Amino acid sequence: MAKSPKEDKDSYGDIFDSTFAPSKKTKRKEETAVEQKPKSPDPKPSLQTIGMIDCSVCRAEVSVVLTRSDHPFTACGKCGARTFYNSQVAIDILKRNMRELDHD
Repeated sequence: MAKSPKEDKDSYGDIFDSTFAPSKKTKRKEETAVEQKPKSPDPKPSLQTIGMIDCSVCRAEVSVVLTRSDHPFTACGKCGARTFYNSQVAIDILKRNMRELDHD
C-alpha cells in the first residue's frame, strides 16, 4: 500500500529532525569544555635571575639572568642595552661585581 503525501512529508521531517536538529541528550561543545578544563600549571620564570649589577651604559640597577645555555646576561629597561658575558674572564669579573638578591 502506498503512503499518502502527508505521511511521506512526516517521514522526511523525522529524518531531518534526527539528522540536523541538536539532540537533547548531547551537550554543546562549550558546556563540555568548561567541565573538562584541565588545571593550568603554575607559572615559572623562563630565565633564572642570579644577582644584580649596574648597567654597563647608564649605571641603572639591572638583574643578571642565565640564558638556556647557562651564560649570564643583563637587559636594561632604562636604556635598552643588553650585555652578554660569554668568555670565562668576563664571567669571573661579573661574579666579583655582582650583588646577591634580597631574599625576603
